[in-house]
Amino acid sequence: MSKIAMVGPYAFNVKDEFLARLKPGNELIEVKDDTEYEKLADADYIVLRTYKMPGAEIDKLQKCKLIHRWGVGYDSVDIRAAGEKGIAVAVTSGVNAEAVAELAVAHMLSLYRHVPTMNSMLKNGQWERKAFIDRSFMISGKTVGLMGCGNIGRLVAKKVQAFGAKVIYYDVFRLPEEAERELGLTFASQDELLANADIVSLHMPANDSTKGMVDLAFLRRMKPSAILINTARGAIVNEADLIRALQEGIIAGAGLDSYEQEPIAPDNPLLKLENVVLTPHVGGNTLDVGNAMVERILDNIRRVESDEPLRKADLVNAQFLVK
Repeated sequence: MSKIAMVGPYAFNVKDEFLARLKPGNELIEVKDDTEYEKLADADYIVLRTYKMPGAEIDKLQKCKLIHRWGVGYDSVDIRAAGEKGIAVAVTSGVNAEAVAELAVAHMLSLYRHVPTMNSMLKNGQWERKAFIDRSFMISGKTVGLMGCGNIGRLVAKKVQAFGAKVIYYDVFRLPEEAERELGLTFASQDELLANADIVSLHMPANDSTKGMVDLAFLRRMKPSAILINTARGAIVNEADLIRALQEGIIAGAGLDSYEQEPIAPDNPLLKLENVVLTPHVGGNTLDVGNAMVERILDNIRRVESDEPLRKADLVNAQFLVK
């Protein structure tokens, strides 16, 4: 019998989905937050959402074979410590990509058409049709610059192209020319992208090479009329520099779904800026995504139990994994 631990907050249907799909004899336990981590000592598999799994906690695990992130980010897990203990760390690559891509485009539209501000004004009795005319834009005819062109970036490209946008991208791993043609993408250096994009959308992981890369120097290379979208990881952005850029008009606006500190502090200046649209790190959180996530996670657990290899795109600590 295997024990599977659900760590963190989940939508109401997720537990039922796990229970409906579990093999007979397996046990599912819930760990609501990091104050209950003692329950993980004898867990065989850990499904982790929101909370961190540092090396000190990994060291306490006695039976764990797999730590599975709910989503695609894995900066909350010490993947080296897990690997050196023989524990695989996996993500659900591609499963929530559509949901994140849709939210990225929603941020673009919300900023360009000032939807949150107008909604708030209208609910407060202000019928204002003229105030935003000279500050509203269409995605059609704009250049969208993708920083990172994995599953999510490619879906964002497809969606904004449907609006009539041109898409350029930068990625440390350039796509083959045939793929660029098929996707209608143009590769650009980072400098070229920042100089030409009307919308800069971040789609890279948070790692040693990307943490803090969106700093004041980066933002100054963008057009003053450009907007920044971050549905990736908060660590990619130097938040103090972004706040300054937004306050001083270095860029026109930002749509953010992730932050340096989560939950965002109540005194964070971002909360008071009118040229910002904020969501609480919910890019991959839709009810219909949950079922597919459970299916992928349980399939990866089955693979580990059967001594089958995990998908290369899902396994994130192969370089550290000791067997």
